[in-house]
Amino acid sequence: MTEPIAQGSAGGGTQGSNGGNGGGAINIVADKLVNDGTISVNGAGGANGNYRQASGGGAGGSLWVDVNTLEGVGSFQAKGGAGKEYSGYAGGGGSGGRIAVYYVSESFTGSYVAYGGLEQGSTAAQSGAAGTIYVFDETANRKYLTYSHNNSTYNGAAGNTFEATLADSLYQLTLAKGAVVFVEDGVDITVTDDVTFGDTTRFTLADSNYQINLTAGGDFTLGGNAAMAISNVYATGTLPKFSVAGDFTMGNGSSLLSN
Repeated sequence: MTEPIAQGSAGGGTQGSNGGNGGGAINIVADKLVNDGTISVNGAGGANGNYRQASGGGAGGSLWVDVNTLEGVGSFQAKGGAGKEYSGYAGGGGSGGRIAVYYVSESFTGSYVAYGGLEQGSTAAQSGAAGTIYVFDETANRKYLTYSHNNSTYNGAAGNTFEATLADSLYQLTLAKGAVVFVEDGVDITVTDDVTFGDTTRFTLADSNYQINLTAGGDFTLGGNAAMAISNVYATGTLPKFSVAGDFTMGNGSSLLSN
């Protein structure tokens, strides 16, 4: 995640219906990068299929940028490809890829995008998991981690895994709209500034025997219809700690769960 190099996987295909190609990999090292265009490692969408032959989108690839100065108004992209349906049979979306950007000074006002691809069709299929955007401001020693998505409902999205090695070193942690993130072990998460889980996001335990303790030095926001599950007290035998220095905001329909 912090130094991504892997290409994206191709989407699943069936007879007469090819899955989309996965995104490639780019590593840029420079004194100064001015991006007023688009630098992308996007996965391709699923191909047209025959009767009852849907196909999946390819996963986004890896984009790793390490520069002294970053400027511009362009876009860095590692999006998953959309699935392809045929006659109502659904194809799943490819997962979003990985973007990692390091800089010493920055005036970049463009965008970072690593959405999972959307599913297509009326039968059961999932949108791709949220990709990750890791930005390290080396001068301020601030690390920003975003799970990037733009889905309207968590029900239609596959999940990603929280990067536990960053649990005590982040400046900001963000889940964008519709992202689903699983914590695979008990973890203490300490974020210097804000924690923002956007609308319809899910931040939850992969196993109910674990527990999440979270400390935010700034604000904590749980968006509309979002949910966070932090422990199963009967399994752990301990009380989860949830500490916020700033404002604690629960959006309409959101939920914070400890079972």
